[in-house]
Amino acid sequence: MLAGIVPLASPRLGVRGRNRVAARQSASFRLLEPVCLTLGGWLRRLELDRVRPVVARLICTAGEPEGVEAEELLARCLLSCMVVGGLGRMLLVQADMSFNWQLALLVLTLLIPLLQVRATAKERAKELERSLPSAMDLCALCMGAGADFPQALRFSIQDLGAAHLVCLDELGRVLDELSLGRTRIQALSAMGERTDSHAVKEFVFAICQSEEKGTPLVDALTIQASTLRQRRSVLAEEMAAKAAVKMMFPVMLMVVAIFLIVLGPMIVNGTGL
Repeated sequence: MLAGIVPLASPRLGVRGRNRVAARQSASFRLLEPVCLTLGGWLRRLELDRVRPVVARLICTAGEPEGVEAEELLARCLLSCMVVGGLGRMLLVQADMSFNWQLALLVLTLLIPLLQVRATAKERAKELERSLPSAMDLCALCMGAGADFPQALRFSIQDLGAAHLVCLDELGRVLDELSLGRTRIQALSAMGERTDSHAVKEFVFAICQSEEKGTPLVDALTIQASTLRQRRSVLAEEMAAKAAVKMMFPVMLMVVAIFLIVLGPMIVNGTGL
């Protein structure tokens, strides 16, 4: 029965296909790819209607890393649990650890691939939030000079450097959707759905509202880019204020350690120990 199940097809086109080609440069990925595709084909036969959309959404916000699908990522979770978790459980059994520790290790190894994708999604959202104001300023400048929105996006993609790879990828996908006949509202809304940043979603929502109400897009881009910069500035100030509070306890420990180093020999000599 298992031999008759068809494995997952490796993506060849689109963003997933491009990411899969880049991922195949790694020897470990080429080794594990057939196993994950076969195991993913088995998982596709199971009733995972509640888990599959959540995992697919997580993969989408992470930018389709390595072109994986939901079943393939779940297959990686099972492999991680069986291999890494199994070896770790053997070590815990040899160390006479309790069953609760063994169970916690298995659950942790099961979630490792999902946590990695989640971390990728958060990092991608931060990079997009950092680069989007500069890209929108370039778009506003080009549109103010007489270019339309697709041309402004194309100029922005050409002028942005290698430090803005996430923004280049997202703007390129918006430009591809516009070339396929989708409206600006649909293309920008799709970009907002692909990101895990609340600030970027608000940015896209404001641009779409400006498009629907007929407000000049140049003014909307300029205002929203300035708003996004102000939001980042406020967030940086909040993090700096929290850092001062978090540093109090380590500083107190350092002060106590210095006092012990300085006064310790004096106390020992004074007491005659």
